[in-house]
Amino acid sequence: MYHYKLRSATALTGDTVQGLIDIGFGVLVDYRIKLFGVQASSCRLDKSIEDAKERALLKKRGMSAKNRLKELLAFGKKQPEGLSVKTFLSPDDSQGEVCGDIKYIYARDLYNSQPGEDPWVGWKSISAQLLQEEVVDSNL
Repeated sequence: MYHYKLRSATALTGDTVQGLIDIGFGVLVDYRIKLFGVQASSCRLDKSIEDAKERALLKKRGMSAKNRLKELLAFGKKQPEGLSVKTFLSPDDSQGEVCGDIKYIYARDLYNSQPGEDPWVGWKSISAQLLQEEVVDSNL
């Protein structure tokens, strides 16, 4: 489990992000990051589902999750510290994806901090926010 800065991020689906991770010493790696604990519907039409209405509904739900993820990534990029990713060992890394939790700082208390201490910082997890808004399902 490691924490890195996420320099750029593009939503591929409602639960997958293509991101440029800064691992330090000027080294940037491009990885596909699967959001931890999140399972989104596919953004493409699933031909295995025979009912056309259900297939269209699943695609609409998948596109809704992808659009919300794009909004959250854009909001996180605008924050002073930007986006951060906490990576985990993926149980199934056969697809070349990294399992991770993308976060951004949403609150900071500079007023009550004591000299020599770091101020209180509140992190917001994008995965948790998507689950809370019920845009995606949990896969835990």
